[in-house]
Parts: sequence; structure tokens; C-alpha cells
Amino acid sequence: MSPLAFLTRPERWLKAFHKHRGTIAAAPNFAYELCVRKIADADIDGVDLSSWRAALNGAEPVNPEHSIVSPNALRRTAFAALPSFPSTVSPKPLSP
Repeated sequence: MSPLAFLTRPERWLKAFHKHRGTIAAAPNFAYELCVRKIADADIDGVDLSSWRAALNGAEPVNPEHSIVSPNALRRTAFAALPSFPSTVSPKPLSP
């Protein structure tokens, strides 16, 4: 996905993640913030992000207010409850 496509309609990223059953995403904090601020529930109706296992944040300080891995950030049904951890901590391996 081109940066321009993401910037103009960030829900495309989440829809692509849904379509391809993505498990890991890496993006700078502004990308998560853009999703939280610009995507309405109607824009991602039917999007299932339960396959998402890790959201990596790079190049900027982490702002927990913009974390879309929070079950309350976009929609309560969009995500399973996922742990968040600083990049300096090694996560436990995910079970299949």
C-alpha cells in the first residue's frame, strides 16, 4: 500500500489486514493515531482484526492514547485483548 493511499483512507490498511489475516504490523505512532482519529466505525464495519498478534511502533515515542491494539480504541469487537509491551522487552512466543 502506498503511503498516499494510507494517508487518504487509513481504513484501507485495516481492511487489507483483515483480508489477508495479518498477524504483525509495524508502523510509526502517527499511523496508529491517524487510524484512531480518522476512521469511523462504519468505515470498518465487518473488519475482523482478531488475527492481529503484535503491533510494532517504530521511529517515534509510544503514545498509549493512540494504541489501536487497545480493545476500546476503535471498536470493542475489533480486537482480542492483546498485551502491549515496550520494544526493549522480549515478548513470550505466540502460540499458533
